[in-house]
Amino acid sequence: MNQALSAAAPVGYQLLQLLGEGGAGSVYQAQQESTGQIVALKLLRQDQDADAVRRKRQVERFQRETQLCAQLHHAHIVRLLDKGQCEDGQLFATFEYVPGETLKQYLLRKGALSALVAGELMGQVLDALACAHAQGIAHRDLKPQNVMVTHTGTRPNVKVLDFGIATFIPERQKVDYQQLTMTQETMGTPSYSAPEQLRGEP
Repeated sequence: MNQALSAAAPVGYQLLQLLGEGGAGSVYQAQQESTGQIVALKLLRQDQDADAVRRKRQVERFQRETQLCAQLHHAHIVRLLDKGQCEDGQLFATFEYVPGETLKQYLLRKGALSALVAGELMGQVLDALACAHAQGIAHRDLKPQNVMVTHTGTRPNVKVLDFGIATFIPERQKVDYQQLTMTQETMGTPSYSAPEQLRGEP
């Protein structure tokens, strides 16, 4: 078996290829055996070198991501389809598979965009964020690598991905809401973060 596909697939799924890896886990193109549907399968990476507290926070953050994604229904936000546990206990989440390229790849390939195209694509991103914000959800890691550009029909469309470090804004947090970001911990990608985010402010 290809080393990239050496991970154990959840029951009912067949791994096809590795799409990407990050600090929290790996994302594979996979096929759901019961329907034949192509999906994006995210497997949580358990850092065995981390202490118990850090591993617990990794699990809680993964579960928070799926909880938030389950509440978001928008044409320009990737849909959560399923979640669960592999036989070895590894957590997984199944998202719709979005064919295409990231906005970063798109910009590298196309170069500077015209005002018309940039306005159309960013209008879709902002509409997706407005939907999330209306439900009290802040993405906190919006960057070109987390925006997929796909062609359905004749025009490019975008899908916002990766709500892995998203959170509820303070006004929408319940009394028992568990904070997963530690004091003085900076979340997100610094070069794409808002000033207040870098300062650790709401």
